Amino acid sequence: MPRSGTSRVKTGCTTCKIRRVKCDEARPFCTRCLSTGRKCDGYVAPPTINYSWAQLLRACPPQNVHSAIAQPNIDGAAAAAERAMNFYQRVAGPAFAGSLNKYFWNSVVLQVSNQEPVASHAVLALSSLYESYCKGEEKKRGNSFAVWHYNHAIKLLRTTTDRALILFVCVLFICIELLRNNHQDAIAHCRHGINILNEVHTESDFLRNHVTPAIRYLSIVPYHYGADPNSFPILGKPLPSSTSQISSASEGHARFVSLHLRMTRYLANCLESRLRCGHAGPDPDAKWTREFIIVDLETWHMSLQALKARENLGEKDRDVLRLLEIRYIASKLNMETSVSDSELVYDKHLDKFRAILMLASQAAANNAQTFPDKTSQWGSECALELGFSPLMYPVVTKCRILKLRLEALRLMKKLLRPQCNIWEKSVTYLVARRVVEIEHGIHLGGDDFGVPEGDGELPPEENRVVDVDFGMRDIQSRRPYEKKVRIVMKQADGKGYSVRDEWLPLPCK
Repeated sequence: MPRSGTSRVKTGCTTCKIRRVKCDEARPFCTRCLSTGRKCDGYVAPPTINYSWAQLLRACPPQNVHSAIAQPNIDGAAAAAERAMNFYQRVAGPAFAGSLNKYFWNSVVLQVSNQEPVASHAVLALSSLYESYCKGEEKKRGNSFAVWHYNHAIKLLRTTTDRALILFVCVLFICIELLRNNHQDAIAHCRHGINILNEVHTESDFLRNHVTPAIRYLSIVPYHYGADPNSFPILGKPLPSSTSQISSASEGHARFVSLHLRMTRYLANCLESRLRCGHAGPDPDAKWTREFIIVDLETWHMSLQALKARENLGEKDRDVLRLLEIRYIASKLNMETSVSDSELVYDKHLDKFRAILMLASQAAANNAQTFPDKTSQWGSECALELGFSPLMYPVVTKCRILKLRLEALRLMKKLLRPQCNIWEKSVTYLVARRVVEIEHGIHLGGDDFGVPEGDGELPPEENRVVDVDFGMRDIQSRRPYEKKVRIVMKQADGKGYSVRDEWLPLPCK
């Protein structure tokens, strides 16, 4: 996934504020202070009439909260709620469940929403927002139904003392903010959900089996939107063992999530160090972290291969295994190239790029049979799972053989479903396409670009894009439908980096 820039946060403990450093906001005392031998002076409570996002997910609710207001007596309100719940059962729930987490989204969420009003309001908001998202209306502010139910869920959450319920609703809130394209609020929910979960010493079966796995899966969200791994809290719950046998594709995916999270934190640190002029390379601790991740990754892959040899899998499971195989190859590529500051290192891994392309081509062929009508309004794609299209991005941007990267670009476009999956953005395809144009000095024109024969010449290192920063969040030019991105390249003398900003035209919805 492409990087997003970081933003300054004004919350945190008193000590970190005085020192002007980022606080991880762990409760009751922040880890950053404790790990450096400092006394953490705690957190300043906000006025009772002003509640931050942190307050909403705090273990102890604020005092003197006014009672929740009743829903306005609007004709058809009950019918609208009934329709939204029905839409969740038939469309939104299965979409969030995908093929890997069916029980939580299709059963647990409905059971809790039937018992707890705060969960019911959150589910209604989530359902309505997902419908708007699929219609391409997520940027419109007119969804009063979703806004009312979301606000009402927030009001009820302030008076909730059950931590399991707070964490359950936290999962729904993260998804709501992702659908609203409010990435910083989604990150805030992730942060406080992890902090609260780390304070729970005795997990109930409900937490252990349902809520903790969901939060672990969503804890990757902050790193896709620029969270600093040095200050963002780590989920302290035991990870699934990578040495035991994998019994299903779903279990294989759940274990990979933990590996992916560790790897993402490691790579975020490596990239920031790499782009820092004069940096000598990863520190010794990072070297050992890398080795441990690689060992666990290989162990996980052997267990996955044993599953493939042992079980007679259906087509859906085989598609999941193709996806996991691509993620394994991409992860191995990232780990093996992380110790180098040269873009030329990727030229040694053409076999991995070809393997990813082969697996993605198989998925595209199967996808064409399963979903022959790509324009169908309601498909059965998963809203939360990282699909095939985003995994083509590193192939297009880091494989410098023009023929291979154009084939990957075609597949990326073919498998792209931005109106069904929160990770799949049209701008990602446009950026990947622009990187190819910059590095090869060509103009691709429309989507029906030709693919050359042979490997051709590889672009020199000074022509290669090192990184693309998507950090210009929600900043558009005066012309509609444009997105500003920052292109990072090495200087010709190899002693530093140059940056250039470009505006990319977005497709009109």
